Amino acid sequence: MKLKLSTKTAVVLVVLVGVAILGAVGALIQAWHMRHTLHELVSTNVGEVLAASELDIALLKQSGLVASYLLDSGNERWLDALHDESPLFRANLESFRKTARHPNDRMIVAQIEKSFPAYEAMRDEVLARYRSGDPAGAKRLYLQDLDRLYRETAEQCDVIVRMNKASMDEVLAESRQETHRFAYLVSVIALLMLSLGTGLIWLLVTGVFRPLQRIAHEVRSLSPEGLTLAADSDRQDDLDFLVPHLRLLMAEATERRSSAGPDPGAGLHAEHLATLGKTVAQVAHEIRNRLVVLGGFAYLIERRPEDTEQTRDRAHTICEEVGRLENMLQQITEYSKPVELDLRGHCLNTLVKDVVAKLSPQVLAGIRLEVSLEPELPPALIDLERVEQVVINILRNAGEALGGSGTIRVSTRKEEGRAMVLVEDDGPGMPEEVQRRIFDPFFTTKKRGTGLGLSVCKQIVIEHRGAIHLKSGPGEGATFRIEFPLA
Repeated sequence: MKLKLSTKTAVVLVVLVGVAILGAVGALIQAWHMRHTLHELVSTNVGEVLAASELDIALLKQSGLVASYLLDSGNERWLDALHDESPLFRANLESFRKTARHPNDRMIVAQIEKSFPAYEAMRDEVLARYRSGDPAGAKRLYLQDLDRLYRETAEQCDVIVRMNKASMDEVLAESRQETHRFAYLVSVIALLMLSLGTGLIWLLVTGVFRPLQRIAHEVRSLSPEGLTLAADSDRQDDLDFLVPHLRLLMAEATERRSSAGPDPGAGLHAEHLATLGKTVAQVAHEIRNRLVVLGGFAYLIERRPEDTEQTRDRAHTICEEVGRLENMLQQITEYSKPVELDLRGHCLNTLVKDVVAKLSPQVLAGIRLEVSLEPELPPALIDLERVEQVVINILRNAGEALGGSGTIRVSTRKEEGRAMVLVEDDGPGMPEEVQRRIFDPFFTTKKRGTGLGLSVCKQIVIEHRGAIHLKSGPGEGATFRIEFPLA
């Protein structure tokens, strides 16, 4: 069974992490073992070598002090020093006996404990002969018997030193071998990690990056109707380049698929007609209510035609209701028919300036209008007249929401290959249930609204292959973001 790229990558990553963990654990074990070995080496062998060396030095001092006494014509200060050194040798011997761990060391300690009393007895005899007036016999006894006993005892101390030195050399040799083995293991692990890392990079390059480059190259070579590539597209990162272009390609494919049905050219028009069919009852309800008002006022005029003032007021009301009916029917007609667009490259900055100039002071009376335009904004592919209609409608709604007091901010921006207009107000905002239905046909929160304004705006934006979004909340104002593809 052929493994997927994701499975291969996961396996390589798991093995790579496992090898890294194995190397780290091995390093910790080796470090602990080396520490243990050095601790044993210092606490055992080095300690015993030092103790044996101290015994040898103490014994040498005693022999030297006796020789100094004989050569210095029996100067008593040498005997005083000898008297101080004798207990030190026994103390060192007792300490060494307690610390000796190796059986051979303990055996040699026992031999020293047996030979040292003979050495002391011979030393005392040499001193006694010198004091009795036989310096020549004392020196002869020192050079022959006492020196022999000294050398035998000192040789036993040297044996301890040599044994422990040999043991230390053995431990160090073993440690060097283990270090070489560990270095070999680390080298193998490093090579394995290098191989796995190289394999992972190869998988990513062959399975991800190269296909991504091919897709980017193919997308650059394709130009859907109405889509032109940016001048610096060749210098863009492949992912940064693909995101907006794939979005436009998908929109193009969706439009063509929808237009390939039994009725070519229907497209989104069929969807709008379906939505319109669901709201026929509501339209009939609105028309019937206004006809009832018209009929009632016409009946009153018919009954009392002589009342000129009342007739004038009622006729004015009839004219207003007829105007609202005409406006509603016009919006229904506009909403139901296909949107024909004259798409060209226009700068949204210029559009916003024109819309702000066209708005009458009465529309935004008492409202502060702030305009912030992004410099060097690339042109968008839009129908200028239709988009002006959308922006004007949203600005009017924002002004009505503020009720004559507040701030409206209009800005432009480029983001992810799209140009957009943002309209923000600091009004009372909208609850969530209103936000969900704000773009539904015939839904309105106004007393005299038709509920088709924002629906028509959304229809126009969608026909541009753009998007319109609302962000709001109670007490947080409202923000409309209108996006269009770049030219």
